[in-house]
Amino acid sequence: MNIFKLFNEVIQWCDGNVGFLNVILSICTLTLTITIAKIPYKKKIVGSLDVTLEKIENETSYKSIIKVYLTNVGRVPVYIKSVDIIDWKGKNLGSCDMNLRYSQCKELGASKSYSCQGIFSDPVFVKHAINLNGYVKIRVTDISGKKYYISRTFPVG
Repeated sequence: MNIFKLFNEVIQWCDGNVGFLNVILSICTLTLTITIAKIPYKKKIVGSLDVTLEKIENETSYKSIIKVYLTNVGRVPVYIKSVDIIDWKGKNLGSCDMNLRYSQCKELGASKSYSCQGIFSDPVFVKHAINLNGYVKIRVTDISGKKYYISRTFPVG
């Protein structure tokens, strides 16, 4: 019976404080409206990578050729300035060659794909070549300086 008494008190308090509840509901409505209005302008990139190991002649080490595949799944084009491979702690392991020629960035339109590759010699690629999930991330930097991190979506095997 205490729950019914408490529920009745809440209803009476709400009846006496209508202005306060209107302000709270107005703030909630405004926040939801702004969130929904931003959805068509959202930028989102997904990606994957492919690792090929090649033995260096006259040495016991390997070099890793990594091809990065990126797809813009957002509705707005993203202008890519750089694509880097970093380890889980944030240490830069190297960059992919983007072949930009005369422009400063690569335009990745909505629903478009792009690929670039690089040669890396870090031992993490040799040690975890089968499954890089949890060991490396792809860091994509756009022309405005925003960084996109792609991790845990790499193929296994």
